[in-house]
Amino acid sequence: MKFSLIVLLLLSVSATFCLAVQTGEQPGLKARLGERGLNFGKDLVLEFVKNRLNSVPIPDVSGDSPLTYSLTNIEIVSFDLTQSTLETSAPNLFIPNVVDASVAVSATWEASRVVDLGIFSFTLQGAGNLTASASGVNLRQEIGLGRNSNDNPAFSIGSCTASIGNIEADLGDASFDALLKTFDEFVETELSNRLCPALKNLLEKQAAKLTERYDLIFSLTSQLGVDLGLVCDPEASEDNLLFSLRGRCFPRNNPSLSFPFSAPVMPPLSSTSQMVRLGINHYVLDTLLYSLWKEDLLDHEISASQISAVIGQTLTAADVATLLQKFSLHGNKPLHFLLRFVDLPDVHFDSDGITVYAHYEVAAGVLTDEEFQDVYTAAAVINATASMNVLEGRLFGRIENLEVRVTQAGEFPVELVNKLIEDNLPDQILPVLNNLAKTGYEIPDYMGYTLENTSVETKENALEIGTDISRVK
Repeated sequence: MKFSLIVLLLLSVSATFCLAVQTGEQPGLKARLGERGLNFGKDLVLEFVKNRLNSVPIPDVSGDSPLTYSLTNIEIVSFDLTQSTLETSAPNLFIPNVVDASVAVSATWEASRVVDLGIFSFTLQGAGNLTASASGVNLRQEIGLGRNSNDNPAFSIGSCTASIGNIEADLGDASFDALLKTFDEFVETELSNRLCPALKNLLEKQAAKLTERYDLIFSLTSQLGVDLGLVCDPEASEDNLLFSLRGRCFPRNNPSLSFPFSAPVMPPLSSTSQMVRLGINHYVLDTLLYSLWKEDLLDHEISASQISAVIGQTLTAADVATLLQKFSLHGNKPLHFLLRFVDLPDVHFDSDGITVYAHYEVAAGVLTDEEFQDVYTAAAVINATASMNVLEGRLFGRIENLEVRVTQAGEFPVELVNKLIEDNLPDQILPVLNNLAKTGYEIPDYMGYTLENTSVETKENALEIGTDISRVK
């Protein structure tokens, strides 16, 4: 699970834009995993390795010099990490280093030796359990990150070196101390020779599982997916690891939907000390909104029960009949509303915040034979700007400016309705809307980890999110 989190961390947050030289395609998502983020991932990798190295197979050994002996059931009991470092090397190499670790090894031993006293000789035999500790263990493993032909992440487990500084063993029987030197040499040689193959085998199996499990298509809903294929190979620099994902949203029933736009070039990610810096291209929202609009998934019905839950009572046709006479024909039937978008809505990022455009219709009506019957329709165009910020683990939004222009008002003069909105919007309606959002949205924990020091920044064509990550306490 923890090793999977590393890949999720690296891939679900994509990264820098690979300069489009490789594919001619700009990413929809980009991110930077900084030095502290890399070390966080390195610690997870090493913890994963530490918990599984006790499965490293070590073969039985036997000999007849300087005594006859056999060592069986040899296994690594523990692997303690005291310190570790991380290297990154261009273009895409990730190199964790274990420094001065210690390894405890146990084995079952049997031995015999001939004692020659000159006049006569006899054979001394013994058996028991042997323990040994190896200190000064250094381990260096190269891990390459790339992209395969299916645009999936690809891992290559590269060269590995291992060395052991010192061995101390306890036989439990002073009569066979000569065996200790043999065992020390054996452990140093065999452990050094077997740590790297075992580690590479362990990482290769886990990498294969992760590559197999990684789904290029992530389901946003049962009707919408997003293409998370890699746009280019990951890139490594001295203290950063960079990825790019396509980020194209699409209807699940129409995955080849063609879009009348392409991803714009994103500005460089801001330089911060945060573990992760995520950039979301305007293209991601463009493809999401276009997919919703083309499949009529933006239209939304507001039922009578939903209205009742908000205002505390059922709103009926009779309640509004004095204002809109058409409803008098429908008695006490509960009112339903249908929100329909006339044009494709647009959400745009720039340095001033988020700009939203929407042209929609609101139809009020009743249900007749379980079918919505439109009684009154109004239409309006909304232009709004908003800002976002994160404070104490909660995401807050605020509408900075709101313009509403009615284009259709049924029985009412459009000019009169727009005048009423203009007079009441700044001082009455806008404060109410901002008050509804004043509590913010709590950023949830995920898989036992929490986001800290989170920030949100808007730029031209991009939304950036920066954060640190820690274990939930």
